[in-house]
Amino acid sequence: MSPGKKRAMIKRDHPALSISQQCKLVRLSRSAFYYTPLGINADTLALMKEIDRVFTKYPFFGSRRTSPRPTADGKDGSGSDLQTATDQPATPTASSLSVFAEKDAD
Repeated sequence: MSPGKKRAMIKRDHPALSISQQCKLVRLSRSAFYYTPLGINADTLALMKEIDRVFTKYPFFGSRRTSPRPTADGKDGSGSDLQTATDQPATPTASSLSVFAEKDAD
């Protein structure tokens, strides 16, 4: 059973069972009960699209040659945005990663 279905089974105002007890009964951790997923922002979507585009065009480059570098708009392209982008499937659309890797190949 999915966590969403288990979450739906738990009643916050149950007269006899606490939320903790209900979570144990349906085998759902309390953190999973309270968790609300965050959406992906536009910058991350842009980064994901650009990483996908570069990897598709140059699959032999590897991660170091396609790593983000500073862009004209002043974003450094490093840090948690890159980690988030590499953890997600590369199907969304947008654009902001620098493409020095593409210039190196020419």
